[in-house]
Amino acid sequence: MYRFDLGREIAELRLRSQAGIVLVSAAALDGSLRNLLLLTMSLSNNKAEQIFGSPLGPLYHFSPKIDIAYAFKVIEEDLYNDLRIIKDIRNKFAHPEGPTDFETPKIKDLVRKFKAWTSTSDEYQLFIHRVEHCLSKLNEFTQKQQYVRALADK
Repeated sequence: MYRFDLGREIAELRLRSQAGIVLVSAAALDGSLRNLLLLTMSLSNNKAEQIFGSPLGPLYHFSPKIDIAYAFKVIEEDLYNDLRIIKDIRNKFAHPEGPTDFETPKIKDLVRKFKAWTSTSDEYQLFIHRVEHCLSKLNEFTQKQQYVRALADK
């Protein structure tokens, strides 16, 4: 017989909601980075699909997009470092080794790698703040790239 345990249910919802926020945040950053890279490249739709759209494509996954964007100076080092940490946090939530949240030691250790971390930081709030910062920076770089492209097209 199933016995409803409110405390357990609330704890489970908390874990799932943090995991959902991490996964959606990483997906948003991945998409923004993809858009920025596409703006910097001159690719046909077919080539872009081969490179970005297929699981066998070299830039299908988040990690290589981060590395290539940094290697070709599309993004700066601080943004690169934040994106790598977010990617690592995303991977821990996507492939958990048991219950995972921002109180889990492995997650806390990753969050503490952010330059903005201090001993008074709330890990979850810092993660959210860094995601927002990264999205803002990627948007800024995308706008600059659109401007450069518009000037080149004149």
